[in-house]
Amino acid sequence: AMACLDLLELDLQNDPEQMNLSQGIRDSLADLMGNYEEVRRYAEPITIKPQRVRLLHICQVAFDEITVRHDYFPHQLRFSRASEQSDVVHVDREKMKLVCHHLIENALDACSEVAEIDVHCERIRRRDDDAVKLTFHDHGHGFDADTLPLVFEPFYTTKQHGTGLGLAICRRIVEAHRGEIDAANHDDGGAVIQMTMAVDRDHASPPADSKLISPLN
Repeated sequence: AMACLDLLELDLQNDPEQMNLSQGIRDSLADLMGNYEEVRRYAEPITIKPQRVRLLHICQVAFDEITVRHDYFPHQLRFSRASEQSDVVHVDREKMKLVCHHLIENALDACSEVAEIDVHCERIRRRDDDAVKLTFHDHGHGFDADTLPLVFEPFYTTKQHGTGLGLAICRRIVEAHRGEIDAANHDDGGAVIQMTMAVDRDHASPPADSKLISPLN
């Protein structure tokens, strides 16, 4: 469809009205491809390649990648951590960056003007292993009471555009690391997304629908 549209536009270059219609078709095709990729990411088996990473650094990289798509982007990502090494964990870097992408974009969408996103990381004891708890807190409108129990359900969305798979993908990736992810409303306003994952990759073996691959040395 895109190739045919390219050829068609060669004959429409001197017709601004028709070119505007063609651009509308192109934008719709791009949205369709984006929806397809989102569904594919949700449905495909998850392959985990764990390596030692800093979670807060991954958050910053994801935030920077989002900001380069905007000419003016005044939003802020504010970090805090309980100790110097509290954000070190063995996870799949690219998978966790995708999780951060979804969480940051959701936080930005939830804020009507300038977004201030607080990201906190701390080391905790979870059952019989050491774990890292990563918390995202935006200062937007928070979750509606009816929405909150459904935010991780596939295809559930309150947005006009999108597939409703962003948080569902996040949950699949976190659970593939044998982690946990929860959503809540903050007492001071805004939404809170909290992830907890084992520090040691030996405790992060994935469930049956994913494959664990050790990184190359």
